[in-house]
Amino acid sequence: SLTGGCYTASSKGLPFNQAKTNCFDGHGVIAEIHDEQKASFLQQVMSSSKSDYFWIGYEKLNDVDWSWEDGADDK
Repeated sequence: SLTGGCYTASSKGLPFNQAKTNCFDGHGVIAEIHDEQKASFLQQVMSSSKSDYFWIGYEKLNDVDWSWEDGADDK
């Protein structure tokens, strides 16, 4: 597995802020995707999970802007 993210599929839908809190409480951070390796890993996690609920750390700030939780500016 990869480090630097919270890779947990939830059995129920949670609001974004609750998902972030759950990751933080587990001593992690919500997953962020900055390279193909992590994108591929997360695709495998999602396709092998029975859950329909996944969050990544990319948040809509307003009608135009989005931001990664770590402040990275890659899109």
